[in-house]
Amino acid sequence: MKTFRISKLTLLLLVAVFMASCEYEFIEVYVPEPPDPTDTIYFQAEITPIFVNSSCTGCHNGGIAFDLTAPNAYNSIIDNDLVVPNDPANSKIYTIPHPQTGSHAAKYGSLNDANLIYGWIMQGALNN
Repeated sequence: MKTFRISKLTLLLLVAVFMASCEYEFIEVYVPEPPDPTDTIYFQAEITPIFVNSSCTGCHNGGIAFDLTAPNAYNSIIDNDLVVPNDPANSKIYTIPHPQTGSHAAKYGSLNDANLIYGWIMQGALNN
């Protein structure tokens, strides 16, 4: 009888320790603000430098999959279906190298860079 009581107390103690060790981590999903419609984001002047500054062009210079160098970036992005105008969530050029959620080994240098690409896509992903 005493052994049964000790077993019961031990089990209760183990359950209490297990329950106390449980944690839940809240993960906030980052959603950028839509761009200001009066502030045009220019591909050549603002987006192309992100590829160079984030070292994308170290690999994507025509040798691996596609070319993100300044003279070829836009056509390469379009030809390889890396962007869906007005839909950043389905645009690989935004999601894969995203600094927080991307799966690519190399990511954009900052969240500001990702936000700029987000804004450019939301404005129609124009070659301007």
